[in-house]
Amino acid sequence: TDNTSTMAVWQCLYVASQSTITVTATGSAATNGTALLAAYTIAAALTPYGNALSVTNRAVVVLSPGVYDLGTITLTMNTQFVDLAGLAAPEDTVITSACNGANTGTVNRTANDVRMSNLALQCTSSTTRIPSSADPAAYYAGTTNTFTAGKFWRVICRASNNGWGMRLGTAYKDTWEWCICTT
Repeated sequence: TDNTSTMAVWQCLYVASQSTITVTATGSAATNGTALLAAYTIAAALTPYGNALSVTNRAVVVLSPGVYDLGTITLTMNTQFVDLAGLAAPEDTVITSACNGANTGTVNRTANDVRMSNLALQCTSSTTRIPSSADPAAYYAGTTNTFTAGKFWRVICRASNNGWGMRLGTAYKDTWEWCICTT
């Protein structure tokens, strides 16, 4: 990437506290997406208040209203106790991706204890749907989905083109409140 793009991404990030990384949306959805990925990486490495991340010592990536376009990349939530939260209504904070591979999603969760709130996840895959549990989805809970500790509040999972809102054939055991899934 060029220096201008890198500067634009870093100007979007703000360390609000020892446990919070805030991403301020710009006019560029692609810059926002890159900033979101960087913020998640930073949050996953945090040790708030000098302690490891835990159920009582969480990190959060806070997103201001806007569109966060990941391109064809997936945001992999691979660290327990790192959460995502939008600052407005879910339809105002959209994370979107044209993830096209099998077993992928706009958000691909591989950690058990994560939380999301006030977000819209969108999959715009152009891959032909089979349909199968391996098809791309806005929210993809890994290939085994043995997760039980997640909490999701006011999350919209939607798709256009050939993706799905959520992974097919999956029984979700987490807590989902005031959430919507569409295809």
